[in-house]
Formats: sequence, structure tokens, C-alpha cells
Amino acid sequence: MTERTEDNAQELRIRQAAAWLEPGGPVARRMPGFEVRPQQLQMAEAVARVLAEGGVALLEAGTGTGKSLAYLVPAAAAARAKRTRIVVSTNTINLQEQLLRKDVPLVQEALARHAPFRAAVLKGWTNYVCLLRLEQALNGQMSLFPAEREAARRLKEWAEDDSHSGSRDDLPLTVDDALWDEIHAESDTCVRHSCPFYERCYFFRARRRAQEADIIIANHHLVCADAAVRAQLGWETDISVLPGYEHVIFDEAHHLEDVVTEHFGARFSRTRVRRLLSRITGRGRLLERLQHFIAGRPAGQDAGQVVRRLQAVPGWAAAGQQAADGLFAYLTAAARAADGADGRGRGEGHVELSPGQLEPAGWSRTTDGLEQLGLALQALSEAVRRWRPGDQEAEILAREAEALGRRAVDAAADLVDLAEAADGRFVYWLERAGGRREEYALRSAPVEVGTLLQDSLLRHVKTAVFTSATLSAGDEFDYFKSRTGLAGWPAVAVEQRIPSPFNYSAQVLLGLPADLPAPDDPAFDGALANALGLWLQASAGRAFVLFTSYRSLEAAYGVLAAPLSAQGMTVLKQGDGSRTRLLQRFRRALRPVLFGTDSFWEGVDVPGPALSLVVICRLPFRVPTDPVEKARAEAVAQRGGDAFNDYALPRAVMRFRQGFGRLIRTKSDRGAVIIADIRVHQRGYGRRFLDALPACTRLQTDARSLAEAVRRWLPPAAPPGDGAARA
Repeated sequence: MTERTEDNAQELRIRQAAAWLEPGGPVARRMPGFEVRPQQLQMAEAVARVLAEGGVALLEAGTGTGKSLAYLVPAAAAARAKRTRIVVSTNTINLQEQLLRKDVPLVQEALARHAPFRAAVLKGWTNYVCLLRLEQALNGQMSLFPAEREAARRLKEWAEDDSHSGSRDDLPLTVDDALWDEIHAESDTCVRHSCPFYERCYFFRARRRAQEADIIIANHHLVCADAAVRAQLGWETDISVLPGYEHVIFDEAHHLEDVVTEHFGARFSRTRVRRLLSRITGRGRLLERLQHFIAGRPAGQDAGQVVRRLQAVPGWAAAGQQAADGLFAYLTAAARAADGADGRGRGEGHVELSPGQLEPAGWSRTTDGLEQLGLALQALSEAVRRWRPGDQEAEILAREAEALGRRAVDAAADLVDLAEAADGRFVYWLERAGGRREEYALRSAPVEVGTLLQDSLLRHVKTAVFTSATLSAGDEFDYFKSRTGLAGWPAVAVEQRIPSPFNYSAQVLLGLPADLPAPDDPAFDGALANALGLWLQASAGRAFVLFTSYRSLEAAYGVLAAPLSAQGMTVLKQGDGSRTRLLQRFRRALRPVLFGTDSFWEGVDVPGPALSLVVICRLPFRVPTDPVEKARAEAVAQRGGDAFNDYALPRAVMRFRQGFGRLIRTKSDRGAVIIADIRVHQRGYGRRFLDALPACTRLQTDARSLAEAVRRWLPPAAPPGDGAARA
């Protein structure tokens, strides 16, 4: 058989994979009650085609399509036929876990005779517990409060059980960030084979499983980290974050621009400096552990060299801290001066920077101090290795000193780049840091991520599939392509918008109140609170109220929390616990109401009558004065585009569609969505938002009449007397 004939045979086998989702196919036989969905078949055929032939596919798959199976089944066929590895990348670790624990086993069982495959999840280093650092914490080598020490003891018992992945998501107890920072795995301090726990290491177990897998389930951050390493060392390098691959499927692809922006941006803050110095000089930290190590070993010429190197470090650390104190005082003064001069940062928590705006005298002492500290730590590391070659504990300490020294040098390099603000491809700004004191951090972000994606990823893979329930702004993929470097990209082979199988006109009442003030009217917050009271009473709770700012959320919550609670509703607010915890409480309560902002607009799944009403308080436009938003709008205008219609508006429409999508998750769901922002029917651009939604039963009327319509539309709620929460 010729190579071309073999290629044709492979392509045919892959393209036939979609038939495995048809009636009587292996998936249907494996799943009792499996419902064949034409939309799922359509998507599977598109994924199979591009995996067989190569190229880029843009696939918007409406809620209920079953897109996970639609890409996993042809991915399994391609991995088998081409003997290749495929990466599936999600935006969240939650979806990674769902795929591995629910969808992948189902597909593996269904295709055991047709396309057997191995799959593995791989997460970033900091998601896994480090057995060595956990041991150090329990042995008193780190400063822990009594409650943290007890939690660490329980973590030790958990870590000795090999029935889990060792990742934070598998923890049977809640661990705060401060403790987790002390015990998670780190790439730069890890001693690999020299670690006494290497064979049991959870990260390297996951890595080995990924090396053997046909399908790796990763996340966007991990793919970005891998692409960045390959961009520096070459695509074929073995020193990479992910094992080599030629095909990638991005689920939740609408997040990709934001993830790339975050990954390739930089931040320099007091917290970064404080954490670095604490790792070096804090109680139970590197220097103290080294002192204990030296005291228990014979003295000698090489030991004396280590002691001298060790004694030099605290002075450089103190000098670095003093210089950093001066730096942050200077940055605060610079921010205040810029604010007073032209108001660019007034009340917004940020001040944009232009090249040369920050004087080197204000920051150069800090970069010098960090560089000298880094050199001192690297010299200490070398001295320890010369003194005790082959000693396992010495290598652990030397590796940590080397890594912390590199962090100091990297921090200095970041500070130079941020302070000079000279790279025209990036936007730079001072950002007010959290905490009580008025203090600023330095930030940067790439203005355009398309070129980064092209150079670091798209040019090197044979296949890239981008899919999401909201990949377009309601019409074509022009906006997504323009933001991700795919506009004009010759490899784009498939563009399909696959509708949801749900009957929205029968399932959704879309309410448009006609009598509320505009959001910029001072009377809006009060009128909104009054209307929310009517609507939430009509729905008997069972509602998400989605805001675009925490200030607006707090204002409404402050007015409504007490009266709603008096009516037997469980009133929840973002910020009063983790998202996972809030969702657990929401699902258990009989009449829950959740006031949420950004993180509740998407990625939240509450099927059934537990969620019967979604209120979108304002159209989700980003703050136009945000440095990144402003720089990108200006870049669009410079290219001859319209900053509002080509950038701000489609971005808001995509976000709006995500909020709308929280309501209907199954074919039996029924509920109402109310858009409290009258711009949606009073402004010309409002039509873009409404046209982006599926056809619903639409009602435009006053707020009180809308409440009565909601009451009639929704199925009745359980009476308050039935108990405060579900069992």
C-alpha cells in the first residue's frame, strides 16, 4: 500500500467516526436512552473532517448539542488511525475533570472494539501536592499556625492514599491558599530524580500517564505555557510542558484571548517581592534550613565557603526590601501625580504608562538589589553542591537556592521591562493593589494576541478545532477570528454555527421591562431594586441576578436581602464563599436567589426548576477606560475599523449570550430571562443583542406586569413550609 493510499484509508476511517453516534451505533448501544441529535452528528462530522484533512475548524455548538462527545469520538478515531496524540484544552479544571470522569470513560467503553484509546488529564504544577514540601511543613521546616499544621497532618493522610490524582480538586477538606502555597509542587524548585518521593510524585505520575496517552485533556493556561516554551526552544523540544502533539481541540475557546493575554502579560507587586524574600529569610525557610544542615555536618574548607555565601544573603535581601519599599512609594507618588495632572486614573484604580514616564532613579535600585540577591543565591547554590556532591538533602537545598535566585533575577528583568514601557506591542499601566494602603503595582499585557497564537501554536499544528456555545457575536465568526489571529488565515477549513436542539420559544419567556430608567440615570439603582423585588417574588426565588459590577451588586443586595429572606428565600451573594460552595448552597435551597458578577455569567450549570429566572441587570460592556480595553479599541481604530461596532459591541454580545445561557440546560427546563437594561430595545445597537438570542416568547411591558407574566409562565415552587433546604 502506498503512503498516499494509506493516508486516504486513514482519512476515510476518521470521517466514518461520526456514524458511531448514529442510531444503533456503539455509543447508542453503550448508553441506555441515548438520544440521537442531528446537531451532534453535524458537529462530529465537521471535527472528523478537519482531523482527517488538517486545518482549522470554528464550531459554535449551542447548549444541548453534546459537543464533548461530538469531538471526543472523532478524536479517538483520529488518534487510532494516525497513531498520533491529540490535546483537548478546556478553560477550566472543572471541565477537565468532567471529561475524564464522565465523558471519556463512556467513549472508551463504547469504542473499545472500534478505536481503543488512552486518555489522561494534565494540569499545571501548582495544582498538585508536593510530598517533599508537605513533609517539610510537618517537620517544622516551615512556619505554620496550629490550624494549618492540623490541616497539613490531615493532608498527609490523604496524600498517602494512592486512589486519587493528588491534585487540589481531589482534596477531601478545604485548604486555604496560604497553606496550599506552602505545599504545592513547583517546577523550578523540584529536584526530579533526586527527590526521595520521586516514584510517588503525583505530578510526575500524571506526566507519565500523559506521555502514554492518545488524548491529553489539558487547559488553556497549560497549552499557553507549553507554546511559550516551544517558541523559545523549538517546537520539537523534549523540554516542554506537554508531550508532543500535532492536533489540538479548544473547548470553551471564547476564553482564549483572555488566557493568552494573562499568560503573556507581566505583573510586579509588593506581594511578589514579599513572597520571594519570605521564602529566603523567613522562619523555617531556606537560610534557616541551610544553617541547620551545616550545623549537623563536619566543618571544612568547602563548608566555610558555604557559610560565607550564606552570611552574604541576608544583607542583599534587606537591601532589596529597602529598595522595594522606596519603589512602591515612588509608584504611588507617580500615580497620584498622573491622576492629578490629567485625571487618567481618577477613581478607576489604574494609570496608563508611556515610554520613559517612570524615571530610572525611581526603580533602578530595586532592579540592582534583586539582581545582586539573585547572584548571591546562585553562588550559594554552587557552594553547597561543591561541598556535598551527591548528598540528597544538599541537592534539595541547592536547587531551592538556585530557583529562588532565578526568581529574583526574573523579577528584576520584569521590573525593567514594565518600568521602561517601551515595547509597542504591549500596554503598560499602574494598577491599584488590594489592601488597606494606597499602593500600586506595575502591569503589562499584549495588545493583540493573534500574532502570538500564530507564531507559538497555529504554524506548528496540523489541526486546530475551536469550539464553544458562544464563539460568535450572533452572526459570523469575524470577531473571534480578528481577536485570535485567524482572520485571513489560509488553514481555516470549516466554519459552522450549529443551533441548540432546545425549543426556546416554548421554554423561555424573554422579558423586556419598558418603564425602568437607563443605567446611567441616577434613579436606576433604586428602580432596579424595586423591580427585582417584584420579579423575585413572582419566581419564588430560584433566580440568578447577574451584575456587571460589584458596586451595583452590593447596592441591590443591601436593599433586598432582608425582605427576600423574610419571604422564605435563601439570599446568596458572590464573595460570601467560593463559587463552588455558593452553588452547593443554591442547589440545596428551596427558594434560592444568588446575586453574582463576572464568574456567574458562565460555566454554571443548574438544570431543572432550581433555576427558573435569570435577570441581566445591565448589558455587559467592559469598562472602556480599562487599559487593555482602551489599547485594543485604539488598535482597531488605527486599522480603519470602528472601535465600538467591531470590538466593544461584539465582545459584549458574546458575554450577554453566556449570561442568557445559564437558564436552559435541558429539554425539560422552563424559565424566564429578564433584561433590565432598556438600551436593549431603545438603542440601535440593542438589536444586535436581541438578534443574537434564539427565538423566545418575548414580552415588553412594565415591570409589574412582567412580574405577573413570570408568575404565570413558571412552574410553581415548593411552599416555604416544606423545609429550608433539600436533603
